[in-house]
Amino acid sequence: MNQFGKTVIVIGACLIVFSVSHAGILGELKPGVRAGFYEDDESLFVGVDVLVRVTVVNVNPNAEYVFVDDGGLLTLNLDGYVSVFSAPLVSGWVGGGVGLLYLDPLGGDSDTHTAVNLIAGLEFSLPLSPYLIGKFVIADKHDGFAVGVGVRF
Repeated sequence: MNQFGKTVIVIGACLIVFSVSHAGILGELKPGVRAGFYEDDESLFVGVDVLVRVTVVNVNPNAEYVFVDDGGLLTLNLDGYVSVFSAPLVSGWVGGGVGLLYLDPLGGDSDTHTAVNLIAGLEFSLPLSPYLIGKFVIADKHDGFAVGVGVRF
């Protein structure tokens, strides 16, 4: 991993820590984990996120590791979304965000791309707050759709 990739990871971690440390001021804090599938790479991913509810906007810094065949892919994202409906057992939301994709291919040079995320999801009013997420990522050479499931604590 080159110096730029390490810097990207450190900055992403700092953003998540900043969000966590200021959650008491900003609103409710819900850390979580997720897993899913990137359709374009036909690859599984695992990730962590922190949901910070701020008035009507939910801020969601997150990181995902994608298991690609020819190396590693790490995404660091800062997403936001708003609720579009709420029922007794489920609520729906839509939003977007920005991200960094760090690709480290086997036997090749690592590469970092910026990304735009378009997201939608459903969260269920059950213990551990399970949710479903759909995400379309727009990035140089890495456009694609992902679906995932997660829980928040």
